[in-house]
Amino acid sequence: MRVKLYVSPMCPRCEMLKRALKEMNVEYEVLDISNSDVMADLVMRDIFLTETPALEVGDHVFFASDLFNGDHLLVDKLREVIKGRE
Repeated sequence: MRVKLYVSPMCPRCEMLKRALKEMNVEYEVLDISNSDVMADLVMRDIFLTETPALEVGDHVFFASDLFNGDHLLVDKLREVIKGRE
């Protein structure tokens, strides 16, 4: 199953999520929402990001509010999301 990580420049939570995914040995594609083509693709699929990071696993998008409590990564939630993709 395909995993996509949507990021923005100067995003500390994005870096935190990248590290966690790397530690979990998850392969993922990084897409920068400051790229108009990336945003156009999201909008065409009725996905509207107001903050980053966001993680797309299969057909489901997990927003920052799903994966973080403030600036704290919800590691158990991330594991659950990743486990669900297998």
